[in-house]
Amino acid sequence: MKTRHIIVSTIFLALIFAFFVGQAFGSETAVVTPGYEPHEADLFGVRFRSFANTGGGEVYTGLANFGGGPNRAEADLNWTEENIVTFTFDAAADKLIASVTNELGTTTIEYTELTAALEKKGSTYTIDDLNIMQITLANRDQNSLAIFSDVEINGQSVGTFSEAGWNDWMVTGVDFSQGFTVTGKIQLAGAFSNSQEKSKVEIKVGYSASVVPTTTNTPEPTTTNTPEPTATNTPEPIVTIIPGPAITVTPQPTRIPADSTESNSFQLFLPFIIKN
Repeated sequence: MKTRHIIVSTIFLALIFAFFVGQAFGSETAVVTPGYEPHEADLFGVRFRSFANTGGGEVYTGLANFGGGPNRAEADLNWTEENIVTFTFDAAADKLIASVTNELGTTTIEYTELTAALEKKGSTYTIDDLNIMQITLANRDQNSLAIFSDVEINGQSVGTFSEAGWNDWMVTGVDFSQGFTVTGKIQLAGAFSNSQEKSKVEIKVGYSASVVPTTTNTPEPTTTNTPEPTATNTPEPIVTIIPGPAITVTPQPTRIPADSTESNSFQLFLPFIIKN
C-alpha cells in the first residue's frame, strides 16, 4: 500500500511539473527554414570566426554587422576540434553574452546597454520587434570543415548544420524579444586558412514584417459560481378563531291548545365564528 501511494504521489508531482513547464514556455515552436529570407532588419548577434587561430578576434557580439568600436565586444581565444558555444540575450539585464568552452578553458564576453546602443545607432526597430533569427554557416576554406551541431534554442532542438559553401537558415516561431539562449557545438576539421572570415558561424536576430506574430498563452478568465438567491419561506398570517358569546334565544310564546300538556320552551346555543 505504501508503494502504491509513492507511485501515485510521483505521478501527481510529475503532472504538476509538466503543467508549470508548459505555462513557462507556452506553445512556442521554433521553425527552421533553409535558405535566406529577405527581412527588414538585423539588430544584433554573434560571430564565431578565425578558426585558424590567427590572433585576431575569434568571437564578436554586439550590433548586427559587428562594426568596430562601440558596436561590438570581442575576444581572442584558441579553437580546438570541439567547442561548446552559447549565445544569450538577457532581456532583463539588457545585454548579450557569448561564450566558448573547450579543453583550454572558457572565454566569455558581454555587450551591455543594448537598448541604448540601438537608439544611438538610429535603429528603426527595437527589442520589442524581434521575431526572426538567421543562422549562417560559411565553409569556404579548402580541405577543412566547420560543423555547427546539436543546436538548441531555449532548450528546443533545431538541428545540426554542416553544409559546404555559404548557407543560411531562418528561425521563426519564437518571441525573441523576451530573451533567449542558443547553445551548440562548433566542430572543426582540417587546416583553415589565415582568412578570418572565409569560414565562420554567425547568428543574427532581427525583424521581418512577413512573420506572423507569436501568440502568448493567456489563461482563460476564471468564472466564479454565484449561488442563486435562497428563497425564504414567510409564514402565512395566523388565523385565530375566537368563540363568540353564548346567545340565548327565547322563542315567542306560542299559543298552546288548552288540552296540550307539552311545553315548547327551549334554549338554543349558537356560537359565532369571528375570523381576524
